[in-house]
Amino acid sequence: MLHRKPLEKVPVRPATSAWDSLRCALVAAGVFLLGCGKTVQEQVVEHNRTGVGYLVQHQYVAAEEQFRQALQLAPEDLTAHYNLAVAAHLRGQNEQAEQHYRYCLLQDPLFLPARRALAQLLWHQGRQRELEALIVPWVRDRPNSADAQALYGWYLARLGDYPAAAAALDRALALDPQNAFALAERGRIYEIYRYPERARSLYERSLQHDPWQPELRARLTRLRFHRPALPP
Repeated sequence: MLHRKPLEKVPVRPATSAWDSLRCALVAAGVFLLGCGKTVQEQVVEHNRTGVGYLVQHQYVAAEEQFRQALQLAPEDLTAHYNLAVAAHLRGQNEQAEQHYRYCLLQDPLFLPARRALAQLLWHQGRQRELEALIVPWVRDRPNSADAQALYGWYLARLGDYPAAAAALDRALALDPQNAFALAERGRIYEIYRYPERARSLYERSLQHDPWQPELRARLTRLRFHRPALPP
């Protein structure tokens, strides 16, 4: 019989995962020794990493299976919940995706990738009141948060209020000049206003701080060929 000795939780510094960068995020999980084999935490991390690899290859079913195996081992693992939400979202299973995004935010309201992804889901479904409820109070409580101001700028831009969006994004960049999300969104505002050189500059700066933004990289490539700007 295997001896299972519980250890204290070990904090692991999270990295960005599936939705906006398709990288493996590592969220702290309880560690148990399983004889001489891998710890539960190591197995969970491995399943998450393997699943993200499948996501990169657009093998969503295989990815979901990996994330579900991670959750069988650690039912409260936020990385697995988030990655499973991303896989479901990419497959158009929005109800399941929303359930896991909201679980992440219930456990950790500062889980920014989940808030951004849920905001995108609500926006595309036209659920404006719920989108406002998700973003506006959260931003109001965090006036000095660059991430909050950047997400608010994203929200205002989707409403078509570009001057207010630009102001929010400028506040975000004043708080954190290296905020990749704010740089990308501010670049979009410049692109909308037909300032391609400024847009390119901000896109390039954003990619310097977060290279794993395939949609932004495609947008930058298009701008370099002087093609007309697209709506955000």
